[in-house]
Amino acid sequence: MDKAHLITYLVSLAFIVSGLIVCCILYLFKDKINKITPENIENINSKVKEIIQENVVIGPDVSAVYIGKKIKANADYIVEEIIKKQKQQD
Repeated sequence: MDKAHLITYLVSLAFIVSGLIVCCILYLFKDKINKITPENIENINSKVKEIIQENVVIGPDVSAVYIGKKIKANADYIVEEIIKKQKQQD
């Protein structure tokens, strides 16, 4: 088996495995998915809106999405720690 056939085989296998994983995840959450009804969809929408407001800020242009305050604070902390470690190594 040459490299091209091996790569094709591995890619096909990866797609099959990822499909099975998606099916398993959907099966695990089927009860929660079945609870989505017109009566409680507004409650679900409000929770999703809260999560988006906390973590993502969307600018006036749809393509301009900025990182939310919590995620930005965590990312800034990680960058600061990396810079500190690099300075210590120098």
